[in-house]
Amino acid sequence: MVSKLYEYGLRGLGIGFVITNIMLYIFLFNDGVMHTTQEIIMSYIVWAVASALFGIASIVYEIPRLGILYKTALHFLTIMIVAFATTSYMMKGIFGSDVNVFTEVFPSFIFSFFIIYLILWTGFYFKEKHHLTKLNAKFK
Repeated sequence: MVSKLYEYGLRGLGIGFVITNIMLYIFLFNDGVMHTTQEIIMSYIVWAVASALFGIASIVYEIPRLGILYKTALHFLTIMIVAFATTSYMMKGIFGSDVNVFTEVFPSFIFSFFIIYLILWTGFYFKEKHHLTKLNAKFK
């Protein structure tokens, strides 16, 4: 079980690193504010931990008793909570922002999060569907 969590965590890091770099570039390097090296490094570390947790949360897809809708809903909610907590921590803890994360950040966060999740979920869905089609063809 520990090796499975490790594997999922590494997979999450791999996928999350790409998304983190894109999002950090958009939000940190294009906002007109000079961020310190420490803020940037801490941002990467915090998102690396979150990315590993995203990957570990994907283990929900291995629960055989749940249907794909329930697995996806559980995964979506788990990932959303981790992502919003990470975003909130970064804004308040790392950057010391005084914005209200629920009223000022959450609406745009949920929209961006949903779009990114939908794109990734669709990609993984079709990848898995293709893999299952190839497996079924071998058994025929």
